[in-house]
Amino acid sequence: MNDEEILNRIREAIAALDEALLYIPHVDKIDHKRYTRIQDASDRLVEAREEIQVRITVQDNARKAIERMSQ
Repeated sequence: MNDEEILNRIREAIAALDEALLYIPHVDKIDHKRYTRIQDASDRLVEAREEIQVRITVQDNARKAIERMSQ
């Protein structure tokens, strides 16, 4: 699995978690804790998505630089 495929899976997971949050009422303490844990998981995935996106951009820029140098 390459970085683009991983990035797409992370995006899908974030969307699924965000949708799940819509169905959890945070009326009582247990529901609020579930809501918070899912939000935390989504936040961690967003961080991973951003890191992979930076890596993809750096690799792409390096590839373009090498191509320019070889011309």
